[in-house]
Amino acid sequence: FVLGEKTSVVTVPLLLAVAPSQAVYTNDDWLGQRDTARVMVDQSEVGTWQFTVWSYASGETGTFDVGHRTLAPDVARALQARAVAAARADSLVLAAQAQDEQGNPDVALALDTEAVAAREAALGASHPLLATHLNNLALRHAGRGQHDQADALYRRALAMSEAELGPEHPDVAVTLGNHAILLQERGRYREAASHMQRALAIQEATTPAEPGPDAAFALALALNNTAVALVAVGRLDEAEPLHLRALALRESLAEGAPDDTGAQQRLASTLSNLAALRGAQARFEEAQAYAEQAVAVLEAAFGPEAPELGTSLNTLASIYADLADYGRAEATHQRALALHRTAFGDAHPDVAMSLGNLAGVLDATGQTAEAAPLYAQALAIAERTLGPDHPNTLIALNNLAAFQRGRANFADAETRYRDALARFERAYDRPHPNVATAQGNLAALLQATGRYAEAESLFVAAQATYEAALGPDHPDEAEGLNNLAGLYEQTGRIAEAEERYTRALALREATFGTSHPAVAQGQGNLGTLYAAAGRYAAAEPLLLAALAAFEASRGEAYPDVAVARGNLGACYQAQGRYAEAEIRLERARAVYEATLGPDHPDTATGAGNLAALYAEAGRLAEAV
Repeated sequence: FVLGEKTSVVTVPLLLAVAPSQAVYTNDDWLGQRDTARVMVDQSEVGTWQFTVWSYASGETGTFDVGHRTLAPDVARALQARAVAAARADSLVLAAQAQDEQGNPDVALALDTEAVAAREAALGASHPLLATHLNNLALRHAGRGQHDQADALYRRALAMSEAELGPEHPDVAVTLGNHAILLQERGRYREAASHMQRALAIQEATTPAEPGPDAAFALALALNNTAVALVAVGRLDEAEPLHLRALALRESLAEGAPDDTGAQQRLASTLSNLAALRGAQARFEEAQAYAEQAVAVLEAAFGPEAPELGTSLNTLASIYADLADYGRAEATHQRALALHRTAFGDAHPDVAMSLGNLAGVLDATGQTAEAAPLYAQALAIAERTLGPDHPNTLIALNNLAAFQRGRANFADAETRYRDALARFERAYDRPHPNVATAQGNLAALLQATGRYAEAESLFVAAQATYEAALGPDHPDEAEGLNNLAGLYEQTGRIAEAEERYTRALALREATFGTSHPAVAQGQGNLGTLYAAAGRYAAAEPLLLAALAAFEASRGEAYPDVAVARGNLGACYQAQGRYAEAEIRLERARAVYEATLGPDHPDTATGAGNLAALYAEAGRLAEAV
């Protein structure tokens, strides 16, 4: 006997039925039908029944139809069985959450798998609420690196939600967003960006003009995630306004809830994302301001010694390095490392990340003896805590290989590069930028050791991988083109080198404009190729433009600026324009010394270039 049944225009109504005996029956959705609640007992009671309908959303109103009807016993039993299965599914989900919080992911996965089966028994194979359980299960698989299983579950959930709810329903947006994150992890950035953009469009269409806190939270999340996805495919200009809108929303939410540390963390995350975007755009002073603000927000929320500051501190330190402020970069990385060690001990992935970041700054400033053990420690901790094939482990392995190559330990570096490439190929089932990077790293080592044919094969493979993973017009593709061009230049295939340098420069100019370090690097590569071929009229304007772009984006005191000055000086020297060459080469040497120190190998190279000029110009006393 159905005691009460009603439908509502509100989101999730609650039905409360009080029997003549004062027994209470409640229901807030019936088998997942969010606009329907139903209470059912085995037999009726004679007397007056009292019904109350509430809404979970504050201030929400609507029209309710309440009635009762008698069910045949077999129908009642079937409905009751479905209700029991639905209740079991709910209890399994709660149990899975508890097991996950207790650090039992295997048990949580098994419970969520049972929950899907129970919900399917209650609702059938196409009910939209089943899609919610499929999402939960997909998240479990994704968290364990089981990407194929997660991908299949997300696709099933998406198809189910679209068919039952329509393509513009908010539940569809949730599945799109979750699936997009998985796609990003698998290197399928273009599909991920498309999903995120579609999810954002749904979110914007369902968000009121003056959203409350919940709606503002959801919109800010969609804006942030879409912006991150667009940055990954090189669409920086499209990402910028989305990040700024997310920032405005999260600033308002954080201001309205000053004691909500979660709101402060989300604000800091958006600030750090904007800092990364500004860094990619070579707007480093703005990047620094955003990164410092992110750290300040977290310090105010958690205190200056909290581990929550670690990621934002690493972002800030990287920006200091971009600005050649290596002293502050080193100190900030040291602070992040200390916070992580205090909070987590030595054996933690965040400690490994901080060690690798600190090693990179020490290596860049010539402190190789200090950097070497940190690279090794970072790799050992990552392998122990994350496993041998985790992306962060493989980054640590690549970093150590690059360090060994820089010390001319080619055999050790080659072993590690080959190991990293094999692991990356094992970790990703499709073309991925990390695989392309690993191919390029090994190819560069082979080039450095004179194995040009094998190097060319790998550079070509890396180029194809970049294009397959990111599309033909992504700026990262320029890295592969530049590497291949450099090999062709070294082996005397000048026309092929010129064609690839030119393509790489065009890709970067299309994305970044003309005053970006990546564009300056491309101009420098093509300019030095022309200078080496004696085409000075073509080389000089490119080298001048490269120097101007580096100075505009980096300032005058930065190692890349010294490289650009050195290239221009070499071009003048080759033409016998010694006075002009001396000015550039002396300034390059001074910049190396000021930024890297007097004992850095690049400083010695700068001094050697100047001495060679003096010798060629007949100024032998100054050359000594």
